[in-house]
Amino acid sequence: MKKFSLFFAFVLSLSFTSNAFAGTTPTANSSELVRKEVLRMIDTPELSKHGIYEQEVPVTFSIDQDGRIVLEGVATEDAYLKEFIQKSLSNRKVQTKDLEVGAVYNITFLFLSEKA
Repeated sequence: MKKFSLFFAFVLSLSFTSNAFAGTTPTANSSELVRKEVLRMIDTPELSKHGIYEQEVPVTFSIDQDGRIVLEGVATEDAYLKEFIQKSLSNRKVQTKDLEVGAVYNITFLFLSEKA
């Protein structure tokens, strides 16, 4: 039986835009803290088990007044990855302080499965 070593990487393109009604944009420091926190929320998915060897998934979310992630979009047609990301991030509370409520965050995940 062949063994597969699974790993996934995150594309470093994490961009931020602010809501049209918001007065300020997130600071570079708070943006980096949110990025690191979101990355810790994603576990290693079972990619090869689902026939996925490489998949890039753009995700858009905002933070509500309670500090919880509100997913705005998960841009993939792969049902497994879409559900995996939704379960991992939806309604999770971020600990980063002084966030701008309503700011829109965009992050692209690159999931890779590599043969051992």
